[in-house]
Amino acid sequence: MTRLANAAEAEGAQFFYDTPAVQLIQDESGAVKGVIGKNESGYIKFNAAKAVIIAAGDYQNNESLVERYSPDVVPFQRKQFNRTADGILLCILAGGRFVPVNHAKTMHDMDAAPMFMTSYPFMALNDEGKRFMNEEIPMESWDLSLIWNKNAEDRGHFFRIFDNEFQAKYNARTSIASLENYIPDYLENPTGVYPGLVDTHRADTLEELAEILGIPAENLIASVEAWNQHCADGLDTEFGVAKDKMIPIDTPPYWGIRQWIRCSAINAGVEVDGCCRVLDANDEPIPGLYSVGSGAGNICGGLEWNLYQGGLCCGSYITMGRYAGIHAATGGLEPSNPAKYDEIKKFWVK
Repeated sequence: MTRLANAAEAEGAQFFYDTPAVQLIQDESGAVKGVIGKNESGYIKFNAAKAVIIAAGDYQNNESLVERYSPDVVPFQRKQFNRTADGILLCILAGGRFVPVNHAKTMHDMDAAPMFMTSYPFMALNDEGKRFMNEEIPMESWDLSLIWNKNAEDRGHFFRIFDNEFQAKYNARTSIASLENYIPDYLENPTGVYPGLVDTHRADTLEELAEILGIPAENLIASVEAWNQHCADGLDTEFGVAKDKMIPIDTPPYWGIRQWIRCSAINAGVEVDGCCRVLDANDEPIPGLYSVGSGAGNICGGLEWNLYQGGLCCGSYITMGRYAGIHAATGGLEPSNPAKYDEIKKFWVK
C-alpha cells in the first residue's frame, strides 16, 4: 500500500493521513459534494470535483452493528482493527441502506498452519480433548460448530490431530519441511509465516503432544483410540464422517495444530449498483457517492465466504475501485488507457 501511495503521489494525488472522515457534504437535492475530515488541528472541508468514493472497510469492530446484523460473530475475536463502519454509516446517513441480512463473513485461520492443511479432515478436538464436529466440514464453516462451545474461554480455539504419514495418507500438498516453519521457535528463520501466530506441534507420543497442546492426555488418547476403531469399522458412529475420509492416527511422531478461528471480515455494506454508486431506498443512485470494498454490496452472495477462498476478494475490491474511479471521472466505464492482452500476458503466461 505504501508503494501504491507513493506512485499515486508521484502522479499528483494528495493523501491526508490521520484525518478520518466525519461527515459527507450534500446539497439541497441530496447530491454529495464533498466530505469533512478531522485531525488534531480541527476540521477540514474537502470539496469534491467529481464525487466521493468510500473505501473504509467492513464493520467487524463496530460491536453494535455486529450484534444486530451478525450475532453469530459476537463470540469470536477479530483479526482486523479500526474496522468500525465509519464509511458504511456515512453512506447510510446520506440516504443509502444496508444490504439485507444474512451478511457473509470470513472466519478462518491460515496462520497456525499452512492454508492447504485446512482442507484435510483431521480429527478435531475441543479443549477437553473430545471430538465435537464432523471433520469434513470445511474451514469457512468451522465456526458454525465452534459457536456451540459455550464453556470455552475463546470459542475459536480447537485442535486437529494427525500423524507423521499425513502426506501419503491424505495425498497432502504440504511437506513436513514446510510444516516445520509453523512450529513455534523450531527454526531460526521460518519462512512465509507470522511467527507470533504459528501454532503447530509435534511429539513422539500422544501423552507428550497432549502436554504441549494443554489438553487432558487421557481424553486425547481415548479420542484417538475411538477414531481408529471407527476407521477399522468403516463407520463413524459419533459424527458421520464418510468412510473414505476416516484415516487412522497410528504412526508417530504425532502432530497437533491449535487452530484459532477469528473474523477477518464481514463482507457486506451498503447497496450499490454496477458502477458502485450508493443506492437510496428507491434503488436510485445518490449523485456523487460511491462505495467500494467490504463496505459495499454483498459480493459473496451467501452466508459464508466460500466463493472468495484464496484471496479472490482482493480482485473484486480492486475491480470495484477501478470501476468507481472511472465512472466518477467520466460518467462511463471505458478506461482512457485500456489494457491490451499482448501487453499484460507476460504476467500470466509462462
